[in-house]
Amino acid sequence: LEAMYGTDEVLECYLRFRDLEQKQCSVGQDILEYTHEWETLYARANEKGVTLNEMCKAFKLLDTANLDELDKKLVLSDLDMKTKKGKDTLFDQLESVLISKGWQKPKKRKREEDKSYDGKETENGY
Repeated sequence: LEAMYGTDEVLECYLRFRDLEQKQCSVGQDILEYTHEWETLYARANEKGVTLNEMCKAFKLLDTANLDELDKKLVLSDLDMKTKKGKDTLFDQLESVLISKGWQKPKKRKREEDKSYDGKETENGY
């Protein structure tokens, strides 16, 4: 059927967007490696017309890097929202901060190993 009808462009576009949307940094993965993987997925999606503005790209990369909230705030504190056209974009700045600081996703801990865990559920049910 593919030879007869060609590929479904809308489906291909969606699949590439979904790959980007579902991308998450793996436990212990090097942030430089992760940013390269994320940029590759974005470039593939962009080939099919999927676009995100620079701010959305920056925030999406930050969210999927799986940093804890304090680390996210520290990264954001190094960004300049008043970038001018032709200067480093917010995405470029974010990538630079993540890589230069060598941010790492926190290692998963079991509750039993977490000395701060008192056995009570939080409001989120954890």
